[in-house]
Formats: sequence, structure tokens, C-alpha cells
Amino acid sequence: MRAWGIGVAMMAALLPMPSARADIDHRSFTLPNGLHVVLHEDHTTPIVAIDVVVHAGWRDEVQGKRHLAHLVEHLMFQRSESAERDFAVEIERLGGTAGASTHVEHTHYDTVIPSTHLERVLWLEADRLGWLPGGLEADDLEAQREVIRSEGRQRVRDSIFAPALYVLPNTMYKETHPYWLPADGAFEDLDGLTLEDVRGFWEERYAPSNASLSIAGDFDPALVEQLVRDTFGTIPDRPTDLRREPKQGAAWLSKKVTVRADVPQGVVMVRWPTPAWGKPGDAELDMFAALISGTWPDGRTWSAHQRSLRGSGEFTITVSHDRRNAPSRVLEGIWDVVEAFASVDVGRERLQGVRSSMRRTTLAALDGPAAVAARLNMYWRLSGSTEALDADLGRYRDVSPGSMRRAIAGNLYNWEPVVVFVRYSKKAPPPCFPGLELKGTECAEVGK
Repeated sequence: MRAWGIGVAMMAALLPMPSARADIDHRSFTLPNGLHVVLHEDHTTPIVAIDVVVHAGWRDEVQGKRHLAHLVEHLMFQRSESAERDFAVEIERLGGTAGASTHVEHTHYDTVIPSTHLERVLWLEADRLGWLPGGLEADDLEAQREVIRSEGRQRVRDSIFAPALYVLPNTMYKETHPYWLPADGAFEDLDGLTLEDVRGFWEERYAPSNASLSIAGDFDPALVEQLVRDTFGTIPDRPTDLRREPKQGAAWLSKKVTVRADVPQGVVMVRWPTPAWGKPGDAELDMFAALISGTWPDGRTWSAHQRSLRGSGEFTITVSHDRRNAPSRVLEGIWDVVEAFASVDVGRERLQGVRSSMRRTTLAALDGPAAVAARLNMYWRLSGSTEALDADLGRYRDVSPGSMRRAIAGNLYNWEPVVVFVRYSKKAPPPCFPGLELKGTECAEVGK
């Protein structure tokens, strides 16, 4: 969405020699109302990135009110009780950009503006975090309901992986698990959501002590700290109903589900429960994912990913294949690879190549104030420390062939995964996505 340059001097500071310490200069403090604040000064370009994370996401929703966290995210761009214009309109008028996204454990808001407008935008950000509900009206709710449906239609219809991604979240866990509620399911719940639901969720989750603020770019830190105290510091804190972090594999269900659809390629998706971010085995599985991802000699395309959350993690292998190939054979091939890596140490030279590549990728991603602000906020969200870049990279330095083999054996080979097959069927009607179907559309229930 943006391509702000970080500058040669800044990149030189962030790209040290392999033996050097890699960290981002910053200062941080916590306001009396509990809001944690991180400031990173960078005068390379006359812009400022403001990154707000609220520790509320899909896991905080309840049955019958799914997509409530997503709806609140959209409504955060509307007009508050004090603002003259909708937040998005005001940011655009000031020459900036603003975005947001809802995740399992948190909701992320990112804004980039010319540094000359920083004081105004800090007031706007504090205003919507502290006093949004007073400006919301029924028309706002109706408009954003349809925007969310439109986003859902794009996600679940534009990819051969969509049916698998749709059915996975409520297949892996029992209904008592906070991650059970599906990210792209239950759009029919949107019709029943009310302004009272929105206000209630906002009151319970959007307290300053349940959020963090990261600011990076062209500013005077002392001046901005005072501005933050004058704006965000006036938001009253309130009790927040925090959910406990689930343990690895808690309420995990091992299943095999088949989805039939008219797709150009077959898909086999396999997912295991894994450690949380920074826990033993997390870095090893990150590196294993990098080792096996890509196009294999037989033409199959492998994609692997270790998603590390605060409570637990999920390791996913996705293989797309010629639809003439039997999905069972593809699954056997996945198990062969897992078994091979769980039994034999990978070569040190190969491991070093992956380690170096991941280090370069991590550091190169810190391109501009928006990326730096988001990374600092991510570290605080996941570990409670903003001084985590060197520790993050150190996790990969500490991976050995033996520790990788043990992580694969203990977390993948010895766990029963969830498996989803997306199989070609010209006669099968398209899968149903409740709440997204157009009237009169013929479809089949996903996974049946």
C-alpha cells in the first residue's frame, strides 16, 4: 500500500554485520491509564507512522455474534462524538493513508501522515480510541455490514485455497476453544449485530490498558511524548475482560474433511498445533517452513507457514497439485517429508543458508517508519518487550540440526493433524458460504 524509503543511513544502522547486535533505537513508557507507548525517531523523510494495536480479535467473539470484532474495526473509521469528519476522510484530507485488520488475538490500526499534521492526527487517534461510540449511528452499522460481506466474497471466491481456509478454523478445535470461531465463517451473524453489541464490545475490549501505541518517523520525541500524554493520557481506563491464553493443542481435533469444487487444481492442506511465539520449537518450525516451501521437481507447489500467536501456534503445509493426482498420494508425500526431517538432521550448511536468508528478510522488511512502528508494536504484543529484534534474530542463531529435528518430531510427526482436501468435481455445485450467498444461488454445504 505504501513505499516510503527508510534511507541509506537508517538501513545501514539496521543491517549490521552477522555478529553485531541488531536493535531499533526507541524509547517507551506506560501512561497511568495503562496504554503502552513506543517512540522511534527517524528524520529520513518528513512522515510519521502511527500504529495502534488493541488486544481484541476473533477469539473475543461469542456464538451468534461472530464478526463483531471485525465490525468494530470498520466502525473505528467513522465519526466519533467530537470529530468533524469520519476518521478516514480526515486522514485523506491531510494527505495521509490509514488501514486496519482484524486477527485472531488482536486488531491492528496503521496510519501514515505528513509530519506537519502529527499533532492533529494524534488527537484524532486518541479521540476514536477513547470516545468512538458517541458518534455512531444505525446507518453506519448498515453500511459497514455490507462492506464486510463484500470483503468476505472476495476472500472466499478468488482463490482455490478458499474452501479449505473457510472450513479449517472451526474444524481444528472444540467449540470451547477461543480460536474455534472461524475467521471467514458465520457471515449470517452480521444481520443480528446491533449498536448495543458494538458499544458493549468496545467498552469491554478497547480500554487503553488493553492497547499499545507505536509512533515512528520525523518528530521530536520529547514534544511527542507530551502530546501523547495530553491526548491519549486523558482516556479513562476501565476494567477489561481478558481471556486466558490457550495451551498448545488444547481442545485440538484431528479430522479429515473433503471439499468438492470445480477448481483448476487440487489442494491438500495439513495443519498441526505448535508452540506459541518465542517458545521452544517456534524458531525451528519457522526455518523448517522456509526449507520446504517452493516448487518441487514433480511440479507440485508447496507452501509452509508457522503462525505463532501469544497463546499457541499452528503449522500449515499446503500443496497444490494436478487434479489428476490422488489427494491421498499427495498426503503421503507430505508425511514422507515430515518423517524424513524428523528422523535425520538437516545439513549445517543448508541450515545456515536458511538462517541467513531469514535474517536478511527480517531486516529488509524494516523499510520505512510504518514497518518499524508495526514491528515494535508486534514485539510488545507478543513478548511484552520492545527490545526484541536482537532476541528475535537470536532465536534463529540458536537453531541447530538436532533442535530442528526434535522440534519436527515432537510437534508434527507425533501429532495427528487436521487435513482438508479440495477435490475437483465438475458436477459439484459451488460451496456455500453462509451469509454471503446471493439469493437463488445453488450451492453445497462446505465439507459435506
